[in-house]
Amino acid sequence: MPRSGTTLAEQIISSHSDVEGGGELRYAGRYGEALITGKEHPAEENIRAFREKYLADLAEISNGKRYVTDKMPQNFRQIGLLRAAFPDAKIVHIRRDPAAVCWSNFSHYFSSNGLGYSYDLADVVAYYRLYEDLMAFWARDYGGEIYDLDYELLTQNPEEETRRLIDWLGIGWQDSCLSPHKNTRGVTTNSQLQVRQAIYTGSSAAWKKFEPWLDGAFDGLAR
Repeated sequence: MPRSGTTLAEQIISSHSDVEGGGELRYAGRYGEALITGKEHPAEENIRAFREKYLADLAEISNGKRYVTDKMPQNFRQIGLLRAAFPDAKIVHIRRDPAAVCWSNFSHYFSSNGLGYSYDLADVVAYYRLYEDLMAFWARDYGGEIYDLDYELLTQNPEEETRRLIDWLGIGWQDSCLSPHKNTRGVTTNSQLQVRQAIYTGSSAAWKKFEPWLDGAFDGLAR
């Protein structure tokens, strides 16, 4: 989900010298929408064409590095296609306290398309439940092929969780991954100020000061 910690995770990973941080790339949606909506048959040749277009665009932004990250949150809708097109890709699923995610989506202004649900609290919660249901579906199919990164654990135990993440990615450890706030790459998301600070705890509880006025909007959201 947006506002779940995707920018922080990308800053950590792209602090590695072999990784270029791509940011929120639109390639999966641009070239894959017809495939996931049934407008185009998911035949092998069409999936191969999707892969080739995606890789061609990726090469343009890689700066010659071996790996590139794509932190577009909406990619969770297309994991089936991405697994078919890129069987060697590493998929990192960032989980954060549901109430914190929903509140942060509702309280931030997004200028990009496709995030209209964020303007109504009930819509945010409904969208979150759809996301949660779809991720459970992918987990049944792909299980150990998707890495679950817990945002709260990452902020509480940054070195331990970062080392686990880098080990799972298989790119080799570099100490620079422990200092994502020193990563000088440009960040254009709403998290651009936060990621310039050292990893800190407590942000997931920010919504609680508004809880008396939320009329139980987040009741029933499971952690």
